[in-house]
Amino acid sequence: MLHHGPAEGWNPVSQAPANLGGRVAAGAAWAMLFKLLERGLGLISTLILARILVPEDFGLVAIASSFVALLELMRMFGFDTALIQLRTVTPDHMNTAWTFAAGLGLGIAALVAATAPLVADFYGDPRLAPVLWVLALAALFNGLESNGPVMLRRGLQWRKDFIFQTVRKTAAVAFTIPLAILWRNYWALVVGMLMGRFASLVASYVISPYRPRPSLAARADLWGFSKWVFISNMLQFLQQRLPNLIMGRLASPAAVGYFGMARDIGTIPTMEMVMPINRAAFPGYAKIAHDPRRMREGFLKLLAAIALVVLPAGIGVAATAELIVKVFLGPKWLPAVPAMQVLSVYGALYGLQSNANAAYLAIGRPRLQTAMMLAFVAVLVPGLVILTPRFAQTGAALACLLAAAVAVPLNLVNVCHCLGIRARELFGALWRPVLGSAVMAVAVWATLSVLPDADSVPTAALLLAAGVVVGALSYSLMVLGLWWASGRPAGAERWLLDRVTTRLRGSETR
Repeated sequence: MLHHGPAEGWNPVSQAPANLGGRVAAGAAWAMLFKLLERGLGLISTLILARILVPEDFGLVAIASSFVALLELMRMFGFDTALIQLRTVTPDHMNTAWTFAAGLGLGIAALVAATAPLVADFYGDPRLAPVLWVLALAALFNGLESNGPVMLRRGLQWRKDFIFQTVRKTAAVAFTIPLAILWRNYWALVVGMLMGRFASLVASYVISPYRPRPSLAARADLWGFSKWVFISNMLQFLQQRLPNLIMGRLASPAAVGYFGMARDIGTIPTMEMVMPINRAAFPGYAKIAHDPRRMREGFLKLLAAIALVVLPAGIGVAATAELIVKVFLGPKWLPAVPAMQVLSVYGALYGLQSNANAAYLAIGRPRLQTAMMLAFVAVLVPGLVILTPRFAQTGAALACLLAAAVAVPLNLVNVCHCLGIRARELFGALWRPVLGSAVMAVAVWATLSVLPDADSVPTAALLLAAGVVVGALSYSLMVLGLWWASGRPAGAERWLLDRVTTRLRGSETR
């Protein structure tokens, strides 16, 4: 074992601070702020690019990036997760994690470059080969990144983490949009991805004082935890990227483009809102994993808060998907509407159980996360093979929803068993958002059915605004009414009202 002192910038021993709840809440706030910024930039970028480029451009890049992601599975051992979960972290752990990542990054880049012509032949599209050569360089940049920023998360240094994440996102957008205006083809997306990876590489060394050096001294400590995370990451890849790869072969690049746009827009208010919450929750869970009561209470509170947001958001997008496409994307994207409706419901359902993965990792049982993801993929793969040739992008969306309908209830039951949560407690966290979302869906559908058809963009915009207002009011009134009628129990509603009341009182005293 090497005897370096702890690198500047982190405490090698993980201890739960007295104000852990506040630190985690602050982390969730910073992560949510970044996600809003990221998705705001991404949405603006998507809307601009959707007007400039065609679905085939998006589909071509999605196929190429999915193949690269397939090879990058070789470096997805989850060492970052292990560095957060371990009670004591030394420079040996940091250097070993970086050495594995750098070596694998170099190997993956070489493999992508070498197999690019074969991939182009497999899909019958010679444009894929040069695209993959550029993405090979991006894979190398990814492998050479410093893992110093992970210690920002471990140390709950959310402001610096926010800066790092923001630099990574804004660089890609800053290059992609001007290049799309100039070139008007898929190369704008490819070069934008490359520059985003390069900016992330530079920022990882600027934001943290840690400087890696080659070492494998702590390989045993990291591998014991990370082998299960690796399998989970592999399954997560299959979940996220298989639709692109299968549609590219069984359908067309255009179908991949429609599906990608439908997933991006359809899951923005669900999956993208939940990810920053869970990203901040995992370090907090890791610090209280030894206390079953605190883990149980923390999980239920977070689950209730997630349900309060993702269920109405997903159902709302499904109810207004056609109007969203007409207003923001244009008529050439209308074939994506059915897939968008299905995927928005899928996002709401899948978002409910996403908090379970952070809990599994925190209590040191990553194999449970692996088992749950395996159940999802076991349903997804045959669904894609059967439905994609017949229904293209809509078939792929239906396969995702079917897999979620099977895997999500199973995952919720399993995590409740692990944490000692009773069925009554789980029901108490979910029933008001579920019922409120159902009422909202009926209210929005009834409102839009009696209004004129959206025969122009201004009319569609007015109808969309009406649907949003009706949905927000009906959902809020229904959920708050149910909460009041059930005796105003402790939960997400009470937490939200307390925060609003505190803010209002603070403004009155100023």
